[in-house]
Amino acid sequence: MNRLFLVLGLGTLGYGIFLIVAEHSRFALCDGGVNSVSGLGMNDVCQNIVASYYLGFVLAVIGIMLSAFGVLAMKKNKGAKYRTRPSEAPLERWWEKPRSDGDVN
Repeated sequence: MNRLFLVLGLGTLGYGIFLIVAEHSRFALCDGGVNSVSGLGMNDVCQNIVASYYLGFVLAVIGIMLSAFGVLAMKKNKGAKYRTRPSEAPLERWWEKPRSDGDVN
């Protein structure tokens, strides 16, 4: 489970960085020219580019958080792997007195 979080986190981080790098040049073009067609002052193509650019940042942050959780969980469970087990002796019944061979009850 811990490795699953680590792999999901790294994959999400990688895809987020990919979106940032892929959309950066198009974002710079849309950021420079403003068009008053829609309410935000830019056309719908630029809005889609800006949305995917910011989605890359969100995915990168989520990926960092998932990876950190996976690493911390693995670090916590690392010590549990080498702990000694308690003896496998049967539980003592402290309420019973020890019997000798001659006792019937």
